[in-house]
Amino acid sequence: MTGSARDPSIRAQFTARAPVYDDVSAWVTDPGMLAAIVGACQAPRTASLLDVCCGTGAVGGAFRGRVARVTGIDLTLEMLRRASVRLDAAAQASAIALPFADATFDAVVIRQALHFVFGPERAVREMFRVLRPGGQLVLCHRIPYGPDAAWWERVNRAKQELACNFFIENDLRRLIAEAGFERLALTDYFLWESIQAWMDSPEARAATERVFDLYRSAPDQVVRLRGITIGATEIRDRWRWAIFSAFKPA
Repeated sequence: MTGSARDPSIRAQFTARAPVYDDVSAWVTDPGMLAAIVGACQAPRTASLLDVCCGTGAVGGAFRGRVARVTGIDLTLEMLRRASVRLDAAAQASAIALPFADATFDAVVIRQALHFVFGPERAVREMFRVLRPGGQLVLCHRIPYGPDAAWWERVNRAKQELACNFFIENDLRRLIAEAGFERLALTDYFLWESIQAWMDSPEARAATERVFDLYRSAPDQVVRLRGITIGATEIRDRWRWAIFSAFKPA
């Protein structure tokens, strides 16, 4: 399944997830992460900001009062209905075909979405296109620490069958640089997650035991690196979130 042929499956999954999306995983609404994303953005208060693949609008909503106007786009109408109460405007659209003229926004933000995008380089180029000269991209994505990459990819692909990409740090650096951005910077944010809570969503339940088995059998190096704890009722993992900042040349 490639390109736009995947869109109906993605919309169906996130339509089902929308009612509980904010509540299943800590990362969706974690105040510290949202503050770190907002803090990475240098756009002035007069700025117009675009939240790409906005979901329920948690990220874009964190910018309300920090910039003049926040617009969100997403494939899924149920997500957009929830986002609309947090954002100034919300529209149904694809990340690879943003419905905006060149040089429309002062800042663009995207969090944990490119793994669903067939042709992620097209999406990053679109974000570059709609930014004004000197505008800023803030891209946040969950990535492995390094030596845990092969194991972490198995976990993610077991959990999310619609994901078509898996990124390590250098993959995202390359995507951003090849789109034309400069002044690339990276800040890491670490967040504990309950794996039971993470798996408690409609698309993941069938894969729950497979993911639990991957955690229980994780190599010792991975367990130490990520601080994984396996208790009688809960598995906890310290996820690494990369927050990239980059600028379109002025």
